[in-house]
Formats: sequence, C-alpha cells, structure tokens
Amino acid sequence: MAGLLLGCIALLGPLSPSPAYASNRVALVIGNSDYPDSPLRNPVNDVRAMAKILERLGFDVIRVENGSRLEMEQSIIEFTGRLGEDASGLFYYAGHGVQVKGHNYLIPVDAKLESEREVRIEALDVDTVLSELEYAGNRLNIVILDACRNNPFERRFRGRSRGLAAVDAARGSLIAYATAPGSVAADGDNSNGLYTEELLRALDNPGLQVEEVFKQVRINVSKRTNGKQIPWESSSLTGEFIFNPSAAPAKTTTAGEIKTTAQSYELLFWETIRASDHPGVFRAYLNQYPKGFFATLAKIKLEELEMIEAAIKAPASAEPSEGTALASSSAATGGAAAPTTKGERVTAMATPEPAASNTQTLSASAKVALENFKDCESCPELVVLPPGSYLMGASSGERSEAPRHLVTVGHPIAIGKYEVTASEWNACVVSGGCDYKPKNEPTSSRTPIRNISWTDAQQYVSWLTETTGKTYRLPSEAEWEYAARAGTATEYWWGNGPGKAQANCKGCGGPWERKFPADVDAFPANHFGLHSMSGGVWEWNSDCWFKDHAGAPSDTRSREKQICRSRVLRGGSWKNDASYARSASRLGYDTDVRYFVNGLRVARNL
Repeated sequence: MAGLLLGCIALLGPLSPSPAYASNRVALVIGNSDYPDSPLRNPVNDVRAMAKILERLGFDVIRVENGSRLEMEQSIIEFTGRLGEDASGLFYYAGHGVQVKGHNYLIPVDAKLESEREVRIEALDVDTVLSELEYAGNRLNIVILDACRNNPFERRFRGRSRGLAAVDAARGSLIAYATAPGSVAADGDNSNGLYTEELLRALDNPGLQVEEVFKQVRINVSKRTNGKQIPWESSSLTGEFIFNPSAAPAKTTTAGEIKTTAQSYELLFWETIRASDHPGVFRAYLNQYPKGFFATLAKIKLEELEMIEAAIKAPASAEPSEGTALASSSAATGGAAAPTTKGERVTAMATPEPAASNTQTLSASAKVALENFKDCESCPELVVLPPGSYLMGASSGERSEAPRHLVTVGHPIAIGKYEVTASEWNACVVSGGCDYKPKNEPTSSRTPIRNISWTDAQQYVSWLTETTGKTYRLPSEAEWEYAARAGTATEYWWGNGPGKAQANCKGCGGPWERKFPADVDAFPANHFGLHSMSGGVWEWNSDCWFKDHAGAPSDTRSREKQICRSRVLRGGSWKNDASYARSASRLGYDTDVRYFVNGLRVARNL
C-alpha cells in the first residue's frame, strides 16, 4: 500500500496560562488499519509508537487498535471522564478520515459507507471529539489527527472534496495540519506515516514549547518532500505547554515584569471573582481597589446581585395553577401515578421531606401538589409545574454556566415525568411518525431511547402534536433547569455532593451497567416528581447553543440565532461522572448528529 496517501492534522484545544508542564496527563490513542475495502499499513504502528513515547512523557495512555464506532465513542467518554480540572489531555488518531460538506470525519473499521449521507451516521465527527474535550473542563487539551487525506470513498460521494477541511483555531488553541487544507500528504516509506515519524522525533527533544515542536515537524517534513508538503498551523494559543520538560529553560523575570506586579495582583483578584454570584466578594474588591481598573464593572455587578438577592428573598407572588393545592411540607414528588387514559388528570399529593444534605430552603413554587396526566395511551406522562423564580446557572462550575442570573417562570409548565422511553419512541416508528429506529437494543420497554439527534427529537414531538392535537415541543433550557432544580439552589436537587444512588451516572452508586442506561424510573424522583433529571441520557433542549449565559433572557424563552448548527443538551448520562449531572451542567451538540448517550424529554404547551 505504498501508494496510499495519508494526511494529518494536529489540533490543540483551549489552553489557559499554565506551568510549563502538567502534573496530570491523560492520553487516548486510536489507530485504525484493518479497513475491509481500503486497509492502511501504518496507523497501528503509529499508535503503538505514540503510546510508547507518551507513556515515557508521563501520560496515562488508553490505546485502541482497529476500533469500531462504538469502541471509539466509548473510549472517548472513558478518556474525558479521567480528565480532572488540572489535567492535560491528548487525543491521537491515525486512520482514514474524510471531509463531507465542510465537516471532518474519522472512519471506524466497521463503517459501511455507500454515500455521503451515511458518513454522518457511520463515522465520528471531529467536532464531537472537540466538544467532548471542551466539556471536560480540564485546563489543557491536545488533539492530533493523522488521517488519510485522499478520500478512498470519494467515488461514492457526490462532491469530491480533496483533503480535509480547514478548522479555524479558537482562542487559546492551535491547529496544525500536515499540509495545507485541501491538499494531501505522503504516507512515507517506513513503518510510520511521514508526519507522525517527524512528530515522534520532535516529541523526544527536551524543553521544546508546543509551538516549537510543530515548527520542527513543519521544517523537516518540508525538507523530506522537497517542498511538496508543508505542514500548516493556525494558532491562538494563550498558554504554555512542554511535552518533554526534562530540560526546560529557566524563565528570567525582567524589570518590566516587576513593575506590573501590582496590576497583576489586581487582575488576578478580578479574574478570581468576576463570575461569582456572591455580593460580598465584589464589595471586598471595591474596598481593596476603589479606583481600580474594574471598579465600574464591580459596581454594576454588585448592584445586579443585590437586586437578585432581594428578588429571591421576596415572597412568591405567583398563585398555584388551577387543579393544584398547597402541600403541607416542603415538596411534592408526584409519586407513582396510576395508569391514566387520554385526557385523565391525576393530582399527586405525596410530600416527603427533602434529602438531609440539601440545606437550601425550597421556594414557594416547590411547595405545591403537582398534576400528572397523559394525552394518549402511548404518550409520555407529563407533570404540571407551577410558576416561580430561580437563579439559573452557576458561578463555581464551568464558564459556560455563568453568569448566574434570575429567571422568572411566569406560567405553569407541562414537562415529561420521565425521559422518553424505547416503547414510546417505538409507537412513533410503528405509526410512521418517526423514520429512525436506533440500532441499540433497549434492555426493557422502560429504557430511555438514545442515539437520537435534535432533528430526530423534533420529528417525535411533531408526531405527538399531530396525534393529540396539543402542542408538544422540547423544553427550553430555562424550563429544563427550573424543572431539574425543583425549588433548590444546590448543585444537585438532593444537595451539594454526588450523594449515593441518587442518579444513573458513573460512580454514583445504585444499579449501574457500563453498556446500558438504567430504566427511567430506577432512581428517585426530585421534589417536582421528575425522574432522571440527573444522569440517564443527555436530554435535548430547544435552545441554540451559546458559549455561556451572557445575554440570556430573564424568562423561559428559548434562545435562538439566525444560523444555529448546535443545540443544548442537559442532565449528563449514565456514561458520565456526577459532575455532568449537576443541575447547571450544559453541553452543545450538532443538531443533525446522533450520539449513543443522547435522548430527550418532552414539554407541552398548556
């Protein structure tokens, strides 16, 4: 296979100012060679060589050879699950890769590609890998893709795009291609691909900054190909990283740097508090720096937080919706309602005390007996939530969860008591309302449906609307978090720690199976009587994905933008650890991409 052409990209995820090297390093390396129709010679050799040198450089390495799509997806989840806040992550892939309509895809060995349409289902989108790493929240990520640029499937595709598509570097990242976008790269005559061979040599050199590593690779590849292949980078790095720090040069502090010490302390102070929702820290900043560079912003933020604080303390003015009654204790769970028929409504009055670890007093909106109903036999059961208000987001979690802001729910909300089950989805398929039936087999009729795209979810709620004559939809992000919090302000509805056996997530206790999610009612309901708001499967929301809550509305409207390629997912999954199951946790994902941990919960207009 000496004539095969192999392309390479190296993408480095967001970097924040950091020491010269990380003390906690985790790597996932995948090499795919054994393709039935177009096998490759070098990827397995490449991945073994990369694993060897990365282990020597202090990485904890997960290695996958000739991976199926499921194996690749599971290894990515395992990999990102190991990435703590201070970890440095590295993802390496060698194998076939293709470009379709501006997206780059990694090809598993079991992919059956007869058309462009099948690529999105059978292959792994590079954007998915980058999104998973971004959501991991660790301080530094490196992704290196050594993918075949000369598309072996191009005769089956309508558009014959040469090479891979360019990916612009986001702030704090570097993208390094083995050659210019749209071009192809040589495989090499030795046991490793040409680009990876030079990368291995560069990684072995001590003391090199990450930019210097790729500069060396670019120079040497260009020399060996007589200028025919020139690796190319797009960089927006903001921090430092050294692969082999054994001889890192000492840094000298200059007189100019000494002069900026006072300003640096103020900047550090501000960066520490700017996303906080505690008024006291902004008062402390203003006391320390009354004429500081950020004093005006601190005053605005302080006024905003004081207004929110006053609004939360004020008694709730919203009246319970028709058919509900005030409960005598702190919350209503809904309990196990009797089977209902079309149009039948059941008021749930069970009112247990909240978990002992939850020190947050429940708001008046949670102190209401909740109404359960179904519009048809095969429809999801719904719970009517009362109006109220709450603080959305978190200041101590991911940047995407800030700023924390007050949201008013001015009307009752009808939302699914459970995630949509396999049997409920199958009813849509059987009736012809849903075109897609996931390949993964449910373990029971109560297993949540999964491997669903946002587009698939829209087809399901449209079928419910047509079937019942009622307007079904996905919940907005503000509605979803209101339902998940159920009147609490802690990280989880049960308190500020993961607890034990409260949710279907990795390492969270209770019944847990690595390959499959638990049934939708296997874990306790929250104070609104909703199950699996934490863990289970990721749940699609209606909103377009925004990188944070800046500019978010103060009500439950869905956030939209003119061009929306990604939508919001909430709640975490059984494959993720408890940090993803927090009420404020959020993720963006491509609307038309299916993923085996993604499902849905419905809402309905009243």
